[in-house]
Amino acid sequence: MTLPPGVVYMSSGTTLSTPLSAGTRTGSSLAFSPVGAGTPGDAAHQGLASRASDGRLYAVEISDGQADARLVVLDAAGAITRLGALASLAGQHGTVTGGTFGEGVYSETYLAVVRDVPDAGGRDVLLAVDIAADGTFAETMTPLDLPAGTRLGDVAPSGGYLWGAYGQTIVRVDPADGSATAWTLPEGTVGPGTDTVFGVAWSTGDGQLAFGSHAHGEITEVSVSDQASATPTFEVVARHSTPIGQQSDGTFVPSEAPVEIPAAGAPTLGPRQPSAPEIDPTDGTRFAGHGVPGHTVTVAFPDGSTSQTTVDDDGAWVVQPPAMDFVHGHLVEATATDLTGTTSETSCTTVDLFRAQDPAPEDGAGRHLTSASQRGGHQ
Repeated sequence: MTLPPGVVYMSSGTTLSTPLSAGTRTGSSLAFSPVGAGTPGDAAHQGLASRASDGRLYAVEISDGQADARLVVLDAAGAITRLGALASLAGQHGTVTGGTFGEGVYSETYLAVVRDVPDAGGRDVLLAVDIAADGTFAETMTPLDLPAGTRLGDVAPSGGYLWGAYGQTIVRVDPADGSATAWTLPEGTVGPGTDTVFGVAWSTGDGQLAFGSHAHGEITEVSVSDQASATPTFEVVARHSTPIGQQSDGTFVPSEAPVEIPAAGAPTLGPRQPSAPEIDPTDGTRFAGHGVPGHTVTVAFPDGSTSQTTVDDDGAWVVQPPAMDFVHGHLVEATATDLTGTTSETSCTTVDLFRAQDPAPEDGAGRHLTSASQRGGHQ
């Protein structure tokens, strides 16, 4: 039984049993209903994905007490056919976080994100399973070069790439080599929170992606323009409140025409510029401040030199100043660069050689000079 086009499928296993649901839409609304009886009580599947060429769903199945993870096929009624064990996942089947079929040369390749793989030095990898017409398959694992601290759940294909979300960050992965680029969007774009892993993702065609997480039970659909560029544009086109389990995966069965989702007045969003770092007052002996943990702070000094450091987990940073004689009023500038490579506006401070805790110098008439008077009134 082949899958009807234009339908979203979601697996919702929270224990070793996975019910399958089909989602249909009217306009921008999306409602799910159960399909079949679900998997046996001792088995569950992860990484749900649809393949256009045969109208079937594919997933990775795990069983209670079974070391092997198996590649399985599901039809529109939820009936399962087991194709065989995945040698790449022997002993680590619980780390599959999402799956999809790609586009172009990857349209017949099942692609799954696998977390913390020992053979890859503990890194996340992309498992590629090339499936032949007779059901046999070959496996390849490619380490993912993700931004530091980023965790991917489910992924969706579009524009020749795989797309995922983490917190307010959209991640684009090249399936050929595992390289990744990321863009951080304004708070609340994809969902609340900054550390959310999105276990549900699918593409409806023409650059439209959907991301969902059990953390807030909401699916956000985003349209992406200029997908291959360094500065794609992201537009929220719909949101759906949908029950999502901790082990949920989602996929979309493509139709001949892309699915358009109306959303009048939806905002157009671009990469969010990080906040400029704060700089503590200084007398020229120490240059430090505060910022967002993980951001890179670059400080530019009056002699033309720069110094870089990373903001620590407590939000503090400090850099080594150059070997130069600072003059009262010298301007020092700083910027912050986030994990996506986006740079903040510039913050600045002036060197104050006569801070309040220091004895104030006297002029020729024996009068004390204030820092403001030495700066010529500059604030």
